[in-house]
Amino acid sequence: GGGSARAAAVAQDGLAEVYERLASSDWRARSEGIDQLQARLEEAPGLVAHGNLLPMLDHFAPRLADGNSKVNLQALQALEDMVPAISKHMELNELMKIVPTVAQCLASNTVPIRDAAGGVLDALVASVDNAVLAQSLANVAQFGNARNKGVVISRLAAIVERVYSKRPRVVTRYVLPAALKLMNNPKVDIKESVAELIRSLHYAMGEEAMYEHAGQLSPQQAKNLQALISS
Repeated sequence: GGGSARAAAVAQDGLAEVYERLASSDWRARSEGIDQLQARLEEAPGLVAHGNLLPMLDHFAPRLADGNSKVNLQALQALEDMVPAISKHMELNELMKIVPTVAQCLASNTVPIRDAAGGVLDALVASVDNAVLAQSLANVAQFGNARNKGVVISRLAAIVERVYSKRPRVVTRYVLPAALKLMNNPKVDIKESVAELIRSLHYAMGEEAMYEHAGQLSPQQAKNLQALISS
């Protein structure tokens, strides 16, 4: 209603100052900026409507890879808390602002950061359109950091069936091609995750549809695919 629109306008008003803090060279100021952004969103969830989320994530996303591990962890935890409020405005562009960086945090040597990144992904799976999320995860699985590929592919495997039942084209256009390309990866953890993804795809699609959408496979690819399906 009018009240929430007014609250959003007031909250929008002070954002420049929050953004300045988020970009500060002083880690304490960046930390305050995260707190303030979170507080603004709680006061006025309407703040992210009408295309306002993308510019907000432009300012916030760098903190997900902050050089200061306290700020990095705080940003991940804040994002997990913010996801339910911003989820319905999360399209592919918005997700691509955060998913690659969150996925990188999954490969962090710092356990709390790794755990917090997992928490963000769980929150995204729970409240963002999984078809759009699958698209961004497929992109990161293919082109992202090799250290976190395995975890990202496993996350993708976990949502494939749900996505295929509602939006099969997302799976045939983005997920299956990524899985087929990733089959050649020699790393053990990636191989295991790809096997899991191929089995999930097979379970969701059935063998006939899978081969039909796989297109031209080399004899080696066809052999690898058959071996994974029947394993």
